[in-house]
Amino acid sequence: MLLMQTSSRAQSLQNRWSFNAPAGGSTVTDSVSSVVATLNGNAVLDGTEVTLDGSSGTYVSLGGNLLSGLQAVSIEGWANSAASPDNVHLFEFSDGGGTGNQYLRFVMHDQGDTRNFFELADVSGYPNQFISSPTGLSSVPVHVVCVYDPANGRTSIYTNGILEAAGSFPVNQTPLSSVSTNEASLGQSPWHNYGDPYMAGTISEFRIWNGALNPLQIAALDASGTGAVSTNYGAVTSLQLQVTYQMTQYAFQQAAVIATASGLTSQPNIASLCSYQSGNTNVLTVSSSGLINAVGAGSTTVTAIFGTVSNSQTISVSTPVAALSNRWSFFLPPAGST
Repeated sequence: MLLMQTSSRAQSLQNRWSFNAPAGGSTVTDSVSSVVATLNGNAVLDGTEVTLDGSSGTYVSLGGNLLSGLQAVSIEGWANSAASPDNVHLFEFSDGGGTGNQYLRFVMHDQGDTRNFFELADVSGYPNQFISSPTGLSSVPVHVVCVYDPANGRTSIYTNGILEAAGSFPVNQTPLSSVSTNEASLGQSPWHNYGDPYMAGTISEFRIWNGALNPLQIAALDASGTGAVSTNYGAVTSLQLQVTYQMTQYAFQQAAVIATASGLTSQPNIASLCSYQSGNTNVLTVSSSGLINAVGAGSTTVTAIFGTVSNSQTISVSTPVAALSNRWSFFLPPAGST
């Protein structure tokens, strides 16, 4: 069975703030849409980046209405939050009241749980879309891309061009119109009125894309860095389908598809961009996202396809072995017997 690749909407760069403005300035203008970012508190420019010292009221304000009308969004930044305390934000979009309503936010590193997370909540706080990566960010400056795509029910975090975490939810369950457009800021929590910490670190560039960037585009952006904007990954020249080769009937597994492209040095996982074919749908079925379902005993191939490039692997499915898990014996010897 061949399941066709899901097409993505076109992506366009909506905002780009390069914080390499001359030292001493208090504003930076978006080079795409001329939106002015304003430094607050002790935020300073040094000619290469903006530095935030973590003190209360020190952040970068991006104004409002930045997500208005967007159906999907990709939010990209280069930052270093190594000096920050627990639970600080790279970005937040919210109602601006400082009480955490209708927000979209990314926490750079939650040191207590050693993770990053990306979260959206509507005015009621529900439904709440949340994903986290297994590790927090190190002291090395990092390239972060967060993608929120309600039309396809997907959300994801990429660091340094590689997918760190992904989540799915019912299509259009929580559209971007659920997020308030009043406020956007860098280094500040939506709950700053409740004493949440401010980011201590640096940000060299921040971008907002209209649309959901795909893994190949994100890898290309990571390769081009802050000095240029390029989503050109060249041509995909080979695929490596990665699966577990032994499955038990009724079990599931998620395929990974590692791509080599002429314009990239990294090899991103493009499972979400591929189409799939099962050699025998009585043994295995495959969803459009690469979720493999073992429906019957036997052995067959799964093939991942991207354009004219493909790769196949053989998976064997065994019947579950029955095993005694509980036993209750209701016979007891007569009282007084041995």
